[in-house]
Amino acid sequence: MALKSTIFTFLVTLSLLVFYRTYSYVSPLVYAVLAKFEKLEGKIKITQIDKRKVRVTGQFKKGFSDVNPDNYKFLLGHESETFTEQGIKIKPPGTEPFTFIASGNAPALIGKTISITYKNAAIDRTIFMVSE
Repeated sequence: MALKSTIFTFLVTLSLLVFYRTYSYVSPLVYAVLAKFEKLEGKIKITQIDKRKVRVTGQFKKGFSDVNPDNYKFLLGHESETFTEQGIKIKPPGTEPFTFIASGNAPALIGKTISITYKNAAIDRTIFMVSE
């Protein structure tokens, strides 16, 4: 009986070790989301940097002819912010690379639509997905 108990304990321990080694690299938490814009040839990556703040990075390569960043906005749900408010500079035909810190929760954005507008008309939109 003791031998069966020892073998059972050994097999359970071995199974746990194999499971741990196989899946230990997989994090259950989402730390970053990505929005790829086809028309503007660009992307925005939002990375969670602490419980309440995110780092937003990105760049667009085309679709921007007006150098006034006040005319361009991010639209996410009912929230909108101009490119000026986030310090994004227009360098036709696109933008300069940008980075800014904002309050937010990156995982909560998965599946949400983000639009880029020019004078309140959408010029491109996409959906946030988990970043690789």
